Amino acid sequence: MRIMGLDFGSRTTGVARQAIPWGITAQGVETIVRKDENKLRQTCARIEELIKEYEIEEIRVRIS
Repeated sequence: MRIMGLDFGSRTTGVARQAIPWGITAQGVETIVRKDENKLRQTCARIEELIKEYEIEEIRVRIS
């Protein structure tokens, strides 16, 4: 199972994915920066692109 981790903050979202499908380590993918903390549309669109690119099957979210 391919897992993506999201760390949502007020202005940034950190994105990580499982380093290998059967592994327990994560690999940072990118940090998505929002100019306005209430504008999530572009963040969600980028997350959707990454889900397709890495063939993600599960998402785990942390809100900070």
